[in-house]
Order: sequence, then structure tokens, then C-alpha cells
Amino acid sequence: MGVEYAHYYVVEDLSWIGSLDVARDINSLLEQRDLVAGPLEVLDLTGGRRRKAGNALDRLPEGLGNLALCYPTVERSAAVERIMGPSFYPPDQIGSRYFQSIEFVMGTDFRVHPSDERFYVDLGATETVDSPWSGFGPFEGTVLAEQASPPPTVVVESDGELPVPQGFRGVWRAALRFDCGKDLPAFIEKECSAPDVEFLAELRRVLATDVLQIGFIY
Repeated sequence: MGVEYAHYYVVEDLSWIGSLDVARDINSLLEQRDLVAGPLEVLDLTGGRRRKAGNALDRLPEGLGNLALCYPTVERSAAVERIMGPSFYPPDQIGSRYFQSIEFVMGTDFRVHPSDERFYVDLGATETVDSPWSGFGPFEGTVLAEQASPPPTVVVESDGELPVPQGFRGVWRAALRFDCGKDLPAFIEKECSAPDVEFLAELRRVLATDVLQIGFIY
């Protein structure tokens, strides 16, 4: 098993485009769940690049279409365990439960989901822009697109340990990522979905669309 893990809630509908109102509702949901432990950073992802756009959602221009909400490390065991469930490690090896970072990404561009030892995403000859993160970011690359652009042709392969989640296409336009770092949740050995069904329902209400779950071991 890999050393670190990130968990994704992915908007299944590839025609779904978010809005600043949705971004504000996501921020409110994370606050209600006690998952905001420091200043929010908003990034403008236009053109596949990464630029700081401020830290106040009520001051952003309405035309900002491709963006990321980035939150710092959360060390709140109860809030983390409520979503991720028990730890992979034995009780005597568990420290403080945490999320290394949290990101919500949305926009018109298609984001390439990172490949790992369980799921491999192949875009063939599709032209992509490399991830603007210097280290491990929430996506592997970007396929630039307008709102009406069709999704790229993608092949998703599985090593057979876990089935590819139904509806997962290898790319997405919007996703919420919890980077668990080395705090591995127990469920990742057997399934792709975190155990907190209430959070999933809350997220679906905020987004007003279906959401699937998939992880990434790195």
C-alpha cells in the first residue's frame, strides 16, 4: 500500500459548471463541519495556470470561472474521523487525525484525475496543460475547455483490486479533495467510498447534482 492518500468527491456530470454561489456554499459546509482551520486561499486557474485571487469569496469578480478554494491543514480528530471513519492503523499507532489540505476545484476546464497503482487514466493524444502545482496538486493536468466543450476521450484502467467507481470518466470539472497525507483511513483497503453518508448527502444538496467518490494513493 502507498504511503499517503487523498480522497475525492467528484461531480459526475461533466456538463456541470459551478458558480461563486456554489463556492460560497462549499465554504459554509466545511465551516459547519469544523474543517476550516485557517485562512482560505482562492486561486484563479484560468488557462491551466495558478494565480492568487484573494481570500474573500465575497470580493471575487463574478466572471471568475475556473478556480480553486484551498484550505490549510486541519488537525481535528473528531471532524476528520466523522467523515473518513476509523484509521487504517492499530489504536496504539494512531496520532491526531488530520487533513493535510482541502481543495475544492471547479470550472469549465476538464481536470485530469491523478493515476496511481489502482487506477490509471490514459488520455491518449489529447493535449493537456501540466498541473500548476510544483508538488502533488489536486489534479494531474488540465484539458482547456469552454462551457459547451465535449469531454475528452479517456480510458480508465483498474488493477482489479477495486472496480472503477460507476460514472468515473478519468477527468472532471469539479471535485472536493481531502488530502489525508499519512493518516490513512481504514476503508481504502476494500472500497472507494468514505463511510459518512450524511456528508455525501450534504454535498450533493449544495452542488445540486450527483457526486461519486474515488481515492488516490501516492
